[in-house]
Amino acid sequence: MFHLTRNYSIASLIGIVLVAIALGFFYRTLAVRSLIEHETLANVSIAQSLSNSLWPIYAGFVARASSISPKELTRQPEMTDLHKDVLQRIRDLRVVKVKIYDVNGFTVYSTSSEQIGEIKENNFALQKARGGEVASDLVFRDHLSTSEQVITNRNLLST
Repeated sequence: MFHLTRNYSIASLIGIVLVAIALGFFYRTLAVRSLIEHETLANVSIAQSLSNSLWPIYAGFVARASSISPKELTRQPEMTDLHKDVLQRIRDLRVVKVKIYDVNGFTVYSTSSEQIGEIKENNFALQKARGGEVASDLVFRDHLSTSEQVITNRNLLST
């Protein structure tokens, strides 16, 4: 009789531990997915706000930027003004980096100036954006240069 109770207790304990582990993984996955969805909506709102305030001023510059060499592009007076305007609009927000692409994937502007002029035409997120969809990804960065500082060992949401 005692062996049956002990075996049943051990089997129950193992079952409870396995269910707890499975529920823990499920909850973590659900929580991360929910956080990504929430922050993606926030990022989309920030991007739309930036677009609404900057596009009327810089649409012509963005349209002709791909015809300018990357080195010359960074020297354009519009680039200086755009940089000031972007930094002013994202001040006190939890925004790490802003990039502006043209429709062909040419990086017209980035808060990290070394990325200006890069071509990202095959970028999956950019292709989704061209189709009117939003793409977000939780990424780990061991080293990231921002406009103000260097960030190390962070998980960031890229939208």
